[in-house]
This record gives sequence, C-alpha cells and structure tokens, in this order.
Amino acid sequence: MPLALCKSRLPIPQARPKEARACSERPGRAASAGAYRGDDVICEQRCGTVGSMSVLVAVSGLPGAGKSAVAVAVASELGLVLVELDHLEAPLLRRGIDGDALGWSGYEMLTIIAKDNLLLGNGVVIDSVLWTNEWRDRWAALAARCRVSWRPIEMICSDPTVHRARVNHRYTQGDALKSSWETIVKRRVRYEPWRGQRLVLDSLRSTDELVPAALAFIREGIAVARRSS
Repeated sequence: MPLALCKSRLPIPQARPKEARACSERPGRAASAGAYRGDDVICEQRCGTVGSMSVLVAVSGLPGAGKSAVAVAVASELGLVLVELDHLEAPLLRRGIDGDALGWSGYEMLTIIAKDNLLLGNGVVIDSVLWTNEWRDRWAALAARCRVSWRPIEMICSDPTVHRARVNHRYTQGDALKSSWETIVKRRVRYEPWRGQRLVLDSLRSTDELVPAALAFIREGIAVARRSS
C-alpha cells in the first residue's frame, strides 16, 4: 500500500538578533569528525536575525526516489540556492577519479557551499542521498549554528517495481554516472534509517501533490523561525 505523506514537527533553533546580518554517493567510508569547529565563531559573528528565507533544506533518499524533481521545484518556487551532489562529483568522475577515492569529499563540498550561502543570508536546498545519520546531524547542527530552520525531507518510492523501472530507464539512457539498479540494491543496506524527524514523501504520488506538501513544510519552518527571532 502506498505510504501517505508523513509529517513530523521539528524544533526550530532560537535565533539571536545581532547588529549585522551577512548571513554519486559514496557510502562506506567514515566521515571525518570535527571538521568545522571554527564555524561556531564565524556564525556567531556573521549571522543575524532570521530572514524571510533563512532555511536549510535537505532532500534525501535513495537514487531514483524522486529527489531532484522536488528539490528543483521548491528551490525555484522559494528562490533558494540549489546544490546537487551529482553535479559536483560528475566532472571529477568523468576525469577518471575513482568514486572510492572521492569518499565523502562530495558531502564536504556540499557542507562548505551550504555554509557560505547561509552566512550570506541565502536559503539552501541540498539534493543528495544523505546516507548516514552522522551527516544528517552535522547539517542539522550547521543550521542551528547559523540560526536558520532545518527542514529535512526524505523521498521514498514504496513500490520496488516502479523504483526499479525508473532507475533502469535513466541508466539505459546513456548516463554512465547514474547507478544501476543492481548497484543500488547492494548499497541500500548502508542507507541508515533516519533517527531524526523529517517529512517523508512517497514519489508514487504526483509532483502536483508532492511539491505543495514540501513547500508547506518548508514555509512552516521559516514562519516558526521568524516568530522566534
């Protein structure tokens, strides 16, 4: 039975006003800890009151689950900066850099880009599988340090037959950088169940239903953050 839209309320970090406001997937290798300890000082100095689009959105889920369609739609509608992991890694992979050698470097790049934009006052949407709870917690902590709303969305496809057909279609279209269904099946055991709250959307539903649900979830977080600033 298709899963219904699942919505969980998330705590919004308290904003503290200040004078100035400036504000393919490689599972299996441990992410480096404590890589951004200096961010606390930077965010304290440069982040200010919560703006109209002060938000960090992560659209996550296995390859072929429908992440990009939702990520692009909400970024376009809300005027948010969109950062997609596949676009960062593709030039490196095409130049022959092995995926294992990349490790979690793509996620490190996503984090830096997101942080820089949040410090400039730009809301951000990140499109990536987001395999582990360590990275989910790291991005939630980044949002808290920058005094913005953290709105994670998990895309699923509750029908394995439909999911497989989607993956096989794009894989057979000649994009060698897209994962095959067999590769996804092998890797999905490394996709950790979420332990934090998020909005779950089933891509068996049409984008006409999914996008409004995602927008409502994001706007709710922004509104709560603005009221608490």
